[in-house]
Amino acid sequence: MISGLADENACVIEEFEEFIPGDRADRLAICDAVIEEDSAEQLDGLVAHEPQPSYSGSPLYRDNLLLKETFELSVRTIRFVNQLGCERAWLIDQFERSACSPGANSKEAQNAESLKDFVHKLKIALKEADEAEYWYYLIAATHDKGIDEDLIARIQRVMRILNKIIGTSKQRLLERKSTK
Repeated sequence: MISGLADENACVIEEFEEFIPGDRADRLAICDAVIEEDSAEQLDGLVAHEPQPSYSGSPLYRDNLLLKETFELSVRTIRFVNQLGCERAWLIDQFERSACSPGANSKEAQNAESLKDFVHKLKIALKEADEAEYWYYLIAATHDKGIDEDLIARIQRVMRILNKIIGTSKQRLLERKSTK
């Protein structure tokens, strides 16, 4: 790698020698820095152009943490399931369905007819996330490739978010009843 840089630097130095101040060592250092910057910019360009998954086309949901987290959980689940293969397909299917369900139920809850309906839909999402946690641990115990600490952390994070939203919403329901 270093000899490749040296060869590349020699070509650059010869071409621009009269424009680069200092001795040969200074020129080599400048060329090394330029080549490293160019490489970093090329890598940055590659990363920036990768498509980023979007959890909604609506600007109303852009800053919705629950929808973002449940979508990321679903994407991570699908990628995890794709790595597991076909052994015990029924088990993997149960996990995949329950882990992706909180996202769909949370999205549906955004259009709830009332606060009570909203809480009900989120309770379903929480039950599904809890079920997904069970299936994950079963897969982890029975598959060689069944360990993904980030995935279980995401499931548990979604459960904490859902519990907090449900608790706050229930409190609001109680406050509304007491003011009537």
